[in-house]
Amino acid sequence: MAVLLAISCLLLAACANPVSAVRVDPKIVYGELSQSAVATGKPSTPTRNVLLERGLLETFDEKPETALTALHKAMVASGGDPDTLFALAELSFLQGLNSGQREYHLAAAVYAWAFLFPEAQDRAGERFDPRLRVAADIYNW
Repeated sequence: MAVLLAISCLLLAACANPVSAVRVDPKIVYGELSQSAVATGKPSTPTRNVLLERGLLETFDEKPETALTALHKAMVASGGDPDTLFALAELSFLQGLNSGQREYHLAAAVYAWAFLFPEAQDRAGERFDPRLRVAADIYNW
């Protein structure tokens, strides 16, 4: 009897929905998706992803210069990876705002330019990549 009860419970658990969806106001979703250093003063999702992939998210919060140095080395080693270039542009821009040091604003403009106009055509961004607008705003700032 206990075995039959255990099997029944197991079958019922297997029939439950493993994934669910929750309706969220589209304005909230758009706000979260359009977060960027220029718009909200916080790193965008793509930049946060780069920091997470490299284990630098906490480092950037605590020691931004260390994280920027590590990202720059990774970008050079990769030969100008677009994801890392964009993250460097955005994070340098934020560091410039937070520290007031002009060097970071200059670095942000250089990284944004390199992201917008890569030397290798195969590294050019997609036409509809939302990072292009953010990079252009960082460069123009």
